[in-house]
Amino acid sequence: VSRTMCLLLAPLLLTTGLSAWSVKAEGDANPQPRRRRAALDKPNFVLLFVDDLGYGDVGFTGHPTTATPNIDQLAFRGKILTTWYSGCAVCTGSRAALMTGRQFARVGVPGVFGPTGNVGLPLNETTVAEQLKQAGYVNAAVGKWHLGQREAYLPANRGFD
Repeated sequence: VSRTMCLLLAPLLLTTGLSAWSVKAEGDANPQPRRRRAALDKPNFVLLFVDDLGYGDVGFTGHPTTATPNIDQLAFRGKILTTWYSGCAVCTGSRAALMTGRQFARVGVPGVFGPTGNVGLPLNETTVAEQLKQAGYVNAAVGKWHLGQREAYLPANRGFD
């Protein structure tokens, strides 16, 4: 069983293009007024996909010695989704499942794509980033990709800006 955990945190604290200011909440440690999204704006969200992170390994889930104040702040001001089943026991397969919404074997990802391979997430697969881009989102991928190392398979060619 993979120990991959996914946190969907919404809304993101720093947003752009917002139309209204909110009043500082009583007891809020932040002295700056916060912007509030208009009702029709799309929500901002951050998806953290981390290898080998267990449920209790971050501060907001109660880890006794690990301090994760920035992740904790995102979690407490957003939405914490705690039920997650990884799409595969290895990183490439679990990322392929996350990016496509399909089982890794159906996507054609048999195992781990190494750094010298000429393969990647099949180009005929639509990624969640491509769908979000069509809906008007700006997307970023930071960190480990592991869905192909050649130009055609890199994040910039799979829906990420």
